[in-house]
Amino acid sequence: FNVCTAIDSPPYLPNKREFLTEMASVTVEDGLVAVSDFVRPESLSQEARDTVDTFADAWDLAPIATLEQYKRAIAASDLHLGTVVDISANSIARFR
Repeated sequence: FNVCTAIDSPPYLPNKREFLTEMASVTVEDGLVAVSDFVRPESLSQEARDTVDTFADAWDLAPIATLEQYKRAIAASDLHLGTVVDISANSIARFR
C-alpha cells in the first residue's frame, strides 16, 4: 500500500514494535504510515502515572508508551519517524 493508517486500534495493541513492523511490511518503500495513539509524557509524578494507568485499565488499553519508547519501536520496525503531532486538544478532552 502507498498509505497505511491506524487510528483507533493502536491503544489496544501491547506490542508496538510488532504492530509497526507489520505496518512497514505492507507499506511500499517511501510510502506513508499514519498512526494515532496515546503517548505518556516522560516526566510524570507517580500520582499522574497511577492516573494514566487507571485510565488505561478502565478502557482496557495496553500500557501507554512514552514517546521515546515509541521512537525505539519505530526504529526497530524499519519505519522512519517524520512528524509527531500532538492532537490532545482535539481528542483527549472527551475523556475528562
